[in-house]
Amino acid sequence: MKSLARLSSMKNNLRWLKNLLQVTWLDLGLVLLLEIIAFVIHGWLGETTSVNEFLLDSCKLILWSLPICIALSLIQRKGIFMGIAGLILTPCSTLIAGILESQLREVLTTSITQPLGGNAIGLAALRGLEYAILGAALGLLAEHRQDSYLNHIIVGLITGLVFTAVIMTRNGMGFDQPLLSLFINHIDELIFPTGCALILKIVK
Repeated sequence: MKSLARLSSMKNNLRWLKNLLQVTWLDLGLVLLLEIIAFVIHGWLGETTSVNEFLLDSCKLILWSLPICIALSLIQRKGIFMGIAGLILTPCSTLIAGILESQLREVLTTSITQPLGGNAIGLAALRGLEYAILGAALGLLAEHRQDSYLNHIIVGLITGLVFTAVIMTRNGMGFDQPLLSLFINHIDELIFPTGCALILKIVK
């Protein structure tokens, strides 16, 4: 019996490790894809983006997105806990990513960055609410066996669109910009919730 229990425990640990590795590689791939798309469109619009900026943006997105995707993947099918994880972890990872990105920026560009202020804290709070809703919604879908790829995409898209609009309104940005400019300036907020939802479905 002890051998069977030990074997079962090893299988569970291997499953968790497999999920962890899958989420990590999928998250890294998604970040790289988004940043390459942004880089290409910026170039097409005649806007130059340095390699340092590309690296800084990529690192910042990885630093705040990876912890929440991993956490949500480990507690799937538990809607309330997925919501709580999103509410708590996302603001923390967003603020930590902002701090580390500022330090990296000083090293790579030799420029002095300002400490995180109210704007960064407000963004972290909004993002926490965003991923709390996303996590809870995906968890409820799983509990009711409605967690198809299509439903994951719909939930991710709606969440991304709503909170991108909220963030733009909070920052005093208008919607009268060209559609391509709006897309490229908010590609992370628009697309990543859908990407995270799909990652959770894939590793399930």
